[in-house]
Amino acid sequence: MINETITAVLFDWDFTLAYTVSQDATLDERTAIMFRQTGVPCTVEQISAVRRAIQNGDPKPQTTDDFLSLYAEMLRRMGHADTSEELAYRIYNEYAHLPAHLYDDVIPTLRALQKERLRLGILSNHATAVRPTIEQLIGSYIPATQIVISEEEAVHKPDAVIFQRAARQMGTLPDECIYVGDNLLVDAVGAVKFGGYQAGFWLDRQGEGAESLPPHVYRITDLTQLVDFLTE
Repeated sequence: MINETITAVLFDWDFTLAYTVSQDATLDERTAIMFRQTGVPCTVEQISAVRRAIQNGDPKPQTTDDFLSLYAEMLRRMGHADTSEELAYRIYNEYAHLPAHLYDDVIPTLRALQKERLRLGILSNHATAVRPTIEQLIGSYIPATQIVISEEEAVHKPDAVIFQRAARQMGTLPDECIYVGDNLLVDAVGAVKFGGYQAGFWLDRQGEGAESLPPHVYRITDLTQLVDFLTE
C-alpha cells in the first residue's frame, strides 16, 4: 500500500463513477436536454455558442451559484423571456435527473476495495436531488451516511471544509483518506493541498496526460488501477 495508515477511499461522482445520458454525450448535448426539459426550447448549437461566448476558456463552474449565474446569463443571451434565478435553479437541478450509468470498472473496484476492509465514500459537487440516484446505483457498497453532497453542506470542493467534513463522515482523519476524481485540480490536487488527504488520484479517463504532478498526486486511466496502487 502507499501507506498502511490509509483507512478510507472517497470518490467523486460525475465522470468518475458515473456518466449521464451516454459516454459519448457532450457537455452541450447534456445541457440542451436540461434546458428543454425545463421548458426552454433550444438546439445544441445554440447552447454551444452562448456557452463559448460566456465562459471563453474559464474553468468549469463548481459551486451552485456559479451554475446559476451561468444558466441565467445563457437564458438572457438566448433571448428567453424568463431569466430568473428560479428557472436557472430548475435547469441546474435537472442535471441530477438525467439518466446515470456506472462505468464498467466501478463495481469490480468497489468490491476489491471492500475486500481490503477500506471505508468507501462519495464526495460530490452536486445538487441534493442526485442523492437517490447515487444510493440506488452504489448503495450496496457505500452507505448513505458516507455520501457527502456539496449543496447539502453549502460548501464545495476544493474548499478544505468539505474535504474535512467528508473525512469525519467516514469516521476517520483526513490524512488517513485518499480521494479519486476526474478533475486534476479540484479533486486530486485539492484533496491533498486543501483537504490534507494522504493522496489524490486523478482519474484521467480521456487520456489527457500531464507533464508532471505535485507530490502525493497520482494519475490513473482506469479505476481498477487504484486497486493495484493500494495493494501492491
